[in-house]
Amino acid sequence: MVGKRGIKDSKYNLKNNLEDTTKEIAYKINVLRHNLQEAENRENELIHKLNRYKQLYQEERLTYAEYEFVLNKYLKGKSATEWLFYFTNYRIEAEQIIQELELELQRIHSLPQPVKQKEILEEKVSSFTLPKLNYKIVSFVSIALLFMLIAFFISEPNLTGFSVYEVNFELNESWNLENSIVRVSQGEFVQDLPLLNFIFDGKIIIDLRKFNLNKSGEIYVDIIVDGFLVESKKVDFVFDNELCEEVVTCVDKPKIICENITLQNCNESCSDVCNETCFDKIILICSNETISICNETCKDVCVVNQTCQQVNCTLIGNETVCGNICNNVTNCNSVCNESCFDEVVEVCNNVTQKTCNQTCSFECADNCFEEIVSNCTEVSEQVCTSELVCTNLINEDVEFDKSKKFGKNKDKVKIKNVKKLKKIDNSTVENIEFEINGSSGIISVQLNGLEQSISIEDIGIIKIDSVFTSDLQKVNLRTDVFAMSNTLLDNATLSLPTNGKVDFIIRCENWDFKENQCGGEWVPTIIPFVQDGSSLTFSVDGFSGYAGASIEILNVYTYLKDGDDWIVNFITNGTANLTISGVNNTNWTEFLTDLNTTNNDEMKFIDLKCGNDSLKDSLYLVKEDNSLISYNSLSESDSIVIKALHVPDYSCNGTAFLTNNVLIAGYATLRFEFGDEVAYAYDPLVCDYTLSACKTSAWVANSVYCLDTSLTPTVTCFKIDQPGITFDCQGYTIDGDRGTSDYGFSLLNGSADNVVINN
Repeated sequence: MVGKRGIKDSKYNLKNNLEDTTKEIAYKINVLRHNLQEAENRENELIHKLNRYKQLYQEERLTYAEYEFVLNKYLKGKSATEWLFYFTNYRIEAEQIIQELELELQRIHSLPQPVKQKEILEEKVSSFTLPKLNYKIVSFVSIALLFMLIAFFISEPNLTGFSVYEVNFELNESWNLENSIVRVSQGEFVQDLPLLNFIFDGKIIIDLRKFNLNKSGEIYVDIIVDGFLVESKKVDFVFDNELCEEVVTCVDKPKIICENITLQNCNESCSDVCNETCFDKIILICSNETISICNETCKDVCVVNQTCQQVNCTLIGNETVCGNICNNVTNCNSVCNESCFDEVVEVCNNVTQKTCNQTCSFECADNCFEEIVSNCTEVSEQVCTSELVCTNLINEDVEFDKSKKFGKNKDKVKIKNVKKLKKIDNSTVENIEFEINGSSGIISVQLNGLEQSISIEDIGIIKIDSVFTSDLQKVNLRTDVFAMSNTLLDNATLSLPTNGKVDFIIRCENWDFKENQCGGEWVPTIIPFVQDGSSLTFSVDGFSGYAGASIEILNVYTYLKDGDDWIVNFITNGTANLTISGVNNTNWTEFLTDLNTTNNDEMKFIDLKCGNDSLKDSLYLVKEDNSLISYNSLSESDSIVIKALHVPDYSCNGTAFLTNNVLIAGYATLRFEFGDEVAYAYDPLVCDYTLSACKTSAWVANSVYCLDTSLTPTVTCFKIDQPGITFDCQGYTIDGDRGTSDYGFSLLNGSADNVVINN
């Protein structure tokens, strides 16, 4: 007999022959593959649980502190990333070991059958020294070492931190299976079952659901052979017939938190800031000047000079007589006389003149300095505790007293399923599923946690086309209204047939079952729902009356060109004020006559129709001062600037059409406001080409170019030589060096016609 609990470590012993070794390797491969599947299941369970906690937090059923508390407790102090890495790493290592085991099997099968293998093995193991090992012995020793490496993977297949239903053990062929039992114990509970019931394909897989466990928690699983404990494990178990939920209780405790904060003290100083832009201009400057004009008269004056020389002199007596030879030399000089007079003339010169324009703005700047102060506040810190509250299903046939539970409604409902539950406080509740006929199909209802002693007094079903909400907005209903007397229950799930698309759930605050109508107000809700085909499913915590309503824009995006008609198709359910306005500088032309002085008008109103019927008679225009003017009151001479179209108490049972003629395509956004519902329609810009740098050639006519960055060129950046070019800066800038010889855009005369530059 086993008198005291003990855990015997598993030992990996060398088998006596190749056949036993092969079986052992094959078994361990199967165990590892089983554990790989178990790891995948646990990983999926982890992801499901994390998503569930996140959903509870998003539905505000858990505060953030409660969410962090239960998440940390479930993950046992680790992060979700650590657990996912744990599973991934487990799979990688286990798959690697499986590959090594399979290679070892191939190696064994390739060996010749040794003579007296058992004797050789026993001899080599008993006298084990490394130099004497031959190939065959190394094969068996390597198997043993490999088994030691995978002990973690196959000795504890129930991965850390997760509740299990199956516990695995290795099967020892030396055990006397006819006298072996599996003992499961939990507190005072002890149950024995034959070990043979849990042996499958040479391995032990113990399904804990075979035992009569009645609660969740830690349990011991023992294998007892011939009265001796040979294997034992402790695992966490979740009772299959137990619904458990962690209940978190949080209390607020005051806490003083101090922190140093940096305050900025600023003094504002303001001044005029002026920017001057100058350029050179050549001008012609003329002036009157007095000049002297002179006339000169000249004549030649000649003087004859005679020079004589005595020659042939003869002495006659005392007197010398000579002959004279004379030469006449004429010298002439020009003698001029000048006469002058003054004359006034005009003198002109080119002068470079610098012209400057000055732009000034009044700007203010803050002169700031930092000051560090201590700021203390008293805050409430949530301190949370948790307990696991479980509800056990009673394993017995339930006798359901339909007449008592549904009273006067008993003939309306068709019971589908009933489960009786016993809570932890020993009170009894029921989960009930039933069906009831509606106007367009079967309505399915599931009530969870319904107090057993409570009867359902009233059920109301009615087909209503439309209702008015608390703010007097009319809403069309796409389902029957289902109402039930408010009853003590945990929650309920409804499935209602639909006759159209539903956008939200609407609730009646106080249903009058006697008159079968809403005795209070209809209130739109944000209850999540799923619409699958012709059925709408959602869950609620309490009851009165519920139904579904909707609004929808049919063609949200329409890609247009200049001159196209933009037709927006939309559907509204119910009656409410309809307002259609432009967004992001989307403007209509003036009503009814466009002013040429405004060039930013992107569209011209054509018509608003419900089906084929024009609604101009009901249409009002919202002016810039938010005043209204009737469309029908306008004349052709009017040029009214508007900001929106407005139709009070709008209702259309079919598809409505808003038509505008687009003057400048690619920029408009329309906002449709119907009661509390808002939808948008877009005419998005379509760029044929996107530019990140300057472009001076190779333009494609009639194309849209979009700038995707700001530029600072030092030369003319864009030289456009093709017609029909639309250039959209998209809010980016083209700045320059303030030179006078280059530009941001240059258009080639005669070629670059109809060029549009926007934004």
